[in-house]
Amino acid sequence: IEYYKTGDLEIWDQYNIAWATSVDGDIDYINGFIEVYMDARGMKGSWESAVYFNDPVKMDMIKKFAENSQWFEYQMPYDEQIRKESVKGISAKAIQVVMETGDSGPVTPIGINLPNDPTIRQRYGSKSVSLSNVMEAYEKSSTRSARAEFCFDDSEFERADKWKSKALALEVNMHEVIGHASGQVNEGIDPAIAIKEFYSALEEGRADLVALYFIGHPKLIELGLIDNEGDLKEMQLAAYEAYTRNAMTQLRRIKSGATIEEDHMRN
Repeated sequence: IEYYKTGDLEIWDQYNIAWATSVDGDIDYINGFIEVYMDARGMKGSWESAVYFNDPVKMDMIKKFAENSQWFEYQMPYDEQIRKESVKGISAKAIQVVMETGDSGPVTPIGINLPNDPTIRQRYGSKSVSLSNVMEAYEKSSTRSARAEFCFDDSEFERADKWKSKALALEVNMHEVIGHASGQVNEGIDPAIAIKEFYSALEEGRADLVALYFIGHPKLIELGLIDNEGDLKEMQLAAYEAYTRNAMTQLRRIKSGATIEEDHMRN
């Protein structure tokens, strides 16, 4: 309330720390001028609010990634000095969203990882949520004929039909939990300021690449998320094919001749 009254950024930081470390209870929310995706400079946050409650049925997958986040951190394909020695406070949940407005509505995200400040994330941790009822709605509203239209052949379509839902769930959970929440920044550097308007798009790309890097890893079998190596390879191919198709099909959201501004789409 004090932040809303004053707009003081130090109080905003205190609020984010309190929010990130508050992990008990079944109901949670995000609220404030948070995401900067719609600002070409990547500085000005848009108003955003969402209220949600835990989805215990779908919690298992995202919890497994959170509980094994240190293992994934040690396997990252980049220099050891950029890896976190101790992954702190990654809270991960599958949730049912009740209400969204501002930057979260009427077009909703399918996953959220906050707070955005890299220093807070490094010292205090972060929260990741997978919006399970939104993902389910997307899946049920996507027709088989629309999916088939951009498949190269029948075998790609069959893979998509069988694995798209599972592959997307794995991608979103890894994107949020071990993608955004991984790595550490150099002391005294704020990436959002250093990289400026490119930061958000590059950060979304980084999180996607982490998910795509691990999507075919045997660790998913060990965690009980995929049954066997044959399924793992088929699901991995389906995930890559779906990611490629999405690069084309999402263009329907953009008016012809317009510049792509939204950072998830730029990524």
